[in-house]
Amino acid sequence: MTDSNTPALIFRTRESDYLLSLARDIGGEYKTQAHPQAILLVGSAAEGVSESYSDIDLCLYYEDLPSDSYLEAARSALDAQDFALLAPRSEQGIIETFMLRGVDCQLVHKTVAAWEAEMDTVLVNHEAGSLVQKALEGLENSITIHGPELVDVWKARVADYPLELAVKT
Repeated sequence: MTDSNTPALIFRTRESDYLLSLARDIGGEYKTQAHPQAILLVGSAAEGVSESYSDIDLCLYYEDLPSDSYLEAARSALDAQDFALLAPRSEQGIIETFMLRGVDCQLVHKTVAAWEAEMDTVLVNHEAGSLVQKALEGLENSITIHGPELVDVWKARVADYPLELAVKT
């Protein structure tokens, strides 16, 4: 099961397809309740290599972070269980985890400005070895759940990888 927002792979696991479907359900509810500008599925589910123990990794990007009540409303509508914070709220973001239909789900909520500033550390400032490089790789391999216009701009920036940085790595 692939579409225009799903990378063309020779083989996608059945588990990856299930996780993609579940990610779309999660994304739909967060889009309704918290109003992100973009939602990306990253990790093994996006890459098509999930196994029975794989989780869902979603990145949600906002102009301004939603209040805790909006995030709670989305989790409640999904009937998410075992909610916990993996990183407390800051001005730039928040990371939450919960279980949904037997799957561990990790959601990174971040402002667009914070993400674009992180991208700049690699793409403009050429800081090799940054954890952001791994996140940029995740962006390249991601599946857009919501906000393709914004995500396409980010992917185009990554595709124009700076020669100066390629030489450093």
